[in-house]
Amino acid sequence: METRKITEVFINWIKIKDSVPQTNYKIKDPLYLSKMSFLLEGGESLGDQTYQEWSSDVEVRLAAELDQLSAGINIEEDDLRDYVLVVIFDIACRLAQQENVPADGHQIKALTDVQTKIILTSLNSMLFLTHDFPSKYLLSVIDDSVTYDDPKGEQEHLLAQCTIQTITIDFPKIIKALFIGRLDALADLCLLTCDNLMLGRYNASEQARGSQHREAANIKNEPNRKTREYAIKLYNEKSWKNPRAASINILDLVRGYGETVGFHFTDDFAAQNRIYSWLLMHKKDSPKCSPART
Repeated sequence: METRKITEVFINWIKIKDSVPQTNYKIKDPLYLSKMSFLLEGGESLGDQTYQEWSSDVEVRLAAELDQLSAGINIEEDDLRDYVLVVIFDIACRLAQQENVPADGHQIKALTDVQTKIILTSLNSMLFLTHDFPSKYLLSVIDDSVTYDDPKGEQEHLLAQCTIQTITIDFPKIIKALFIGRLDALADLCLLTCDNLMLGRYNASEQARGSQHREAANIKNEPNRKTREYAIKLYNEKSWKNPRAASINILDLVRGYGETVGFHFTDDFAAQNRIYSWLLMHKKDSPKCSPART
């Protein structure tokens, strides 16, 4: 249930994030957050209207509802992404508290200030990564209709896919686990965040490198493919805790093989990141991109 509700809010944010102002201070539009609540909760949509057209229309059409909703919003945020962060966090916490106490006797526990800060920082990082993608592209990733035909597109798809996975599936499950005292879930959240940020950094560096060496990259495409296939072969030959652990353990073998076919990693950091991304893409049809023990 929590996954479905958070996914709805997240998708509604994706639909509007490129069309509405990201910041709108109260002195400029005191009803801004109330309007965003209508859009995020699904009660309203922009449709074919611009945000300005819809905003003027809704102020007349739903004046009473806007005023009532505004009175109940105590959030001081005027930045849309920050507001989405708080909304998703509140949904996850509220629904976790409403769940029945598990059969193993764990009791619902309140989150500490430190835990809350870590959770909000993690979620903000994921929303920040997601925000850089155009709305249309993110919706195509969610619908699994996106296609790519080059390494850059592959990396973008992987980053978008795993960030969406973390926000809509892993995050609410981890919050639920924390409320019953599963502190190991916090470590999982940190690991997921680090993995996604690592992919984001690698994706950015690959794009910069590719813009300077596009012709050389095309020439190296075949060695790239062979090295990737070798990494996947090693991965499939053994059971691993997760792709991240596998990428570390097979690093030397894959890097050595790459040298024999003309594919050269710049350093161990780049090699492990590339192998990790290959293995994640190999598992893209599985329900999880990274481990979350919940």
